[in-house]
Amino acid sequence: QEPYSIAMTVVETLEFADAWNIHILATDISRHALEIAERGVYSRRDVDGFGLQYLENHFVRMPENPEQYQVRPRIRNMVTFAPMNLAQMVYMGRFDCIFCMDVMRHFSMAQRIALAQRLHLYLEPGGYLFLGQGEKLPGMDVSWHAQTDAGYTVFQKSMASVAKSGR
Repeated sequence: QEPYSIAMTVVETLEFADAWNIHILATDISRHALEIAERGVYSRRDVDGFGLQYLENHFVRMPENPEQYQVRPRIRNMVTFAPMNLAQMVYMGRFDCIFCMDVMRHFSMAQRIALAQRLHLYLEPGGYLFLGQGEKLPGMDVSWHAQTDAGYTVFQKSMASVAKSGR
């Protein structure tokens, strides 16, 4: 649900969202979870909290089962799903934002440090890293600016990282 929620929030927030090249990479270690997520189908109970306008903008009722809703193609096309084990060294590309929710707690300290360093590398200068509630980055030799609100901490990659890395 998270990648579609992010896409919907971006579309709702940006005045000219269609003019932007918005691409969301959604990963999980479980291929089965990715297959379910990629369908983008939710029960009536799952979407009950949305307002009617939001529901109409981002979902279509499934013709074969009117109790189910599918995320509209416009939103689904913004998201690519890929299996990935974040404990392994994998180059994912460069990102403006990374949401790494409730992952760090599953890793050893050495794995946390390695992952945090890779995430820092993958972020564009000035980019943001979002972690799950209460999660923290391990101490390391990279430059972050942290802001905490309601138990969540958002980390921003320093623009000074450009000078250090040559990018």
